Amino acid sequence: MNRSTASIANKNIQELTIEGACCASCVNKIETALKDINGVNSAEMNFALRSVVVNGDVGSAVLINAIERIGYRARTAARS
Repeated sequence: MNRSTASIANKNIQELTIEGACCASCVNKIETALKDINGVNSAEMNFALRSVVVNGDVGSAVLINAIERIGYRARTAARS
């Protein structure tokens, strides 16, 4: 992957912090809701960190709305 391709790929990766997830079933529901969004290539939640990494060409507001519609709270994670 060249630098410009890597730069574009990184722009499509977003991390969200999730509140309210308490089990593996919650993780599955969140990942499924995100993967069902047009433009999302992948969504993987880290239950221990209560965060989800989403790869796709979708705005964070759309991702957060999808998570909140299924009963969880979400916000954009602070990047270090």
